[in-house]
Amino acid sequence: MLQLKVKEQEEVIKSNYEVINIYKENNLQLQNNQQEAKNQIQEMYGQLLGVSNKATTYFIIAIAVTIILVLFVVLVATGNLKF
Repeated sequence: MLQLKVKEQEEVIKSNYEVINIYKENNLQLQNNQQEAKNQIQEMYGQLLGVSNKATTYFIIAIAVTIILVLFVVLVATGNLKF
């Protein structure tokens, strides 16, 4: 009877160790996935900043060209610029 209880407890302990090992494996995989997701987000943020900087540059260029064209039209319209 006592041997049976000891055997049952050994099986419970073995089962608990298996559950702990599965938990550790899943936790490690989760941590790896989280780190990979963080890396991907950082990479995408860097790409976004690059695109944003280019867009800002093009916007500034567009404003400058628009101002130049408006000045050109004003000068032609007022007769201060003749061809």
